[in-house]
Amino acid sequence: MAQVPHAGGLSACKTAPEYGEERSNDVRTKRTRTARQDDDERRRRELMNPIPHDRGRATASNVVHGVNASTSASAESPSPALGCLGCIFAGILLIIVIFIFAPSEEVRERMRVEQTARNAEVAKAIEAAQLLRNAEATQSARNAEAAKATEAAQAARNAEVVQAARNAEAARPKMTYVSFLSVREGMTYREVEAIVGKPDKLISSVEIEGIQIVMVGWDAGVTMTYENGKLIGKAQFGLR
Repeated sequence: MAQVPHAGGLSACKTAPEYGEERSNDVRTKRTRTARQDDDERRRRELMNPIPHDRGRATASNVVHGVNASTSASAESPSPALGCLGCIFAGILLIIVIFIFAPSEEVRERMRVEQTARNAEVAKAIEAAQLLRNAEATQSARNAEAAKATEAAQAARNAEVVQAARNAEAARPKMTYVSFLSVREGMTYREVEAIVGKPDKLISSVEIEGIQIVMVGWDAGVTMTYENGKLIGKAQFGLR
């Protein structure tokens, strides 16, 4: 007889047939337990995800293998049937909302009329703004033209004043050799100034015993002497 060691470390004497029969019972028990667990798992998965009838009947092993292969996918993604039902429900809800809140023909017509009125008001405002800009541009151009005309008139007046001064200067009597010779003794102040112009400076003015002697001069080198307002002498140097 063969001796088989016991699991607890103690020696037990068993015959070979007895030891083999006990081991076979353990194997059958494990297989039965595994089969029951697989059968329970298969029923649970069939209840959660029923198999369509048109696919025919599947064997227990095929169902178990199929369930094992799709365990991760079924745990991660929702059921397609539930997704389709959600889409259908969302579509029906959207149709109901559109039907309830969609404006009627009268409301749409009123909205079109209001939009047309708003567009007309905007167009009028744009047109008024454009007219205002055009008026401002026209007024600016007129102001520029008026300023130019005023400036031209002022320039013309200034030119006239300058020309009048030049004419007066040209017409004013000047000390020349010819006008110097035209002056005669006995002439008064006014008569002399009418011929040679006013003197440039007063040289001297004295009065002796009721007699007033006045000497005047011109920058041209001319001097004249008056006694009681009448010319009594003249002299020149450098006139030609």
